[in-house]
Amino acid sequence: MAKIPFRALNGVLLIDKARGVSSNKTLQTARFAYRARKAGHTGTLDPFATGLLPVCFGEANKYSRWLLDADKTYCFTAVLGQQSTTGDTEGDISIVDESPTVSERQLCQAASHFLGEIEQIPPKFSAIKIGGQRAYKLAREGKHFSIPSRRVHIHKLSLSLADNKLTGVTRVSKGTYIRTLVEDIANYLGTVAYCSDLRRLQIANLVNEAQSRVMHTIADIDALPGEAERDTLLLPMDLLCHQFPPQTILSTHWDMLIRGRQTCIDSDNNGIVRLYIDDKFCGLGQVDQGRLKAFRLLNTGY
Repeated sequence: MAKIPFRALNGVLLIDKARGVSSNKTLQTARFAYRARKAGHTGTLDPFATGLLPVCFGEANKYSRWLLDADKTYCFTAVLGQQSTTGDTEGDISIVDESPTVSERQLCQAASHFLGEIEQIPPKFSAIKIGGQRAYKLAREGKHFSIPSRRVHIHKLSLSLADNKLTGVTRVSKGTYIRTLVEDIANYLGTVAYCSDLRRLQIANLVNEAQSRVMHTIADIDALPGEAERDTLLLPMDLLCHQFPPQTILSTHWDMLIRGRQTCIDSDNNGIVRLYIDDKFCGLGQVDQGRLKAFRLLNTGY
């Protein structure tokens, strides 16, 4: 039987990652479901976590960096009074405080305390590299090492508590570890905690139900009968860099850009812009006082 060829597919798929599956496994499953030659995602979710995992097919990977750097929104549940060796359900869990007492006032103070720029030490069970090796591998081998702290920004944090279950919604900057945030909040409240549930709700403003930008599970994708039906779930590549203003150009401008030359345009924009020819996205350019040069163009043209 002849092998089914992979496609030069371009687009973005918003996947709702399942619990217990790695981000890479989810990525590869989506890639094979779409038979895409090239695929990448825009930020790893821990295996126990669920939620938004944008998958970029083909040339969409050129623009994924802006999602990697974007703010992310999560909801989480933490168990107070218990701690885990990994900060989540994957580690060994022990009871430290059988009946932690936290008042509503303390909860409000904690939410306020962690807003803004804070110092955070990433967990040892993380993908951060220490001396060229992943921290989680060193931790599993029982090796002693330290991870330098980093500055992160907590833009939004709301907390509630019921039956020793701390729930919260937070919007954070790139590089923020929610497991560590949970442990730090618990320490501020005079107890310990581990993250029992974590779900990524949003990256920048990518998910927008009003515009039919919703997440799809692998089961949703598998349930569709064919290639054409699955392709209807794909979103356009320019969604990944929508923070840049649009700039319409002519085919004559394009001919100059693909030859590595600058061209003059009539534009009030300065800086990076999204380029369109006849309403078709063709990449990113950079404008400086009416002169346009290529920044990151599509190989496929327009």
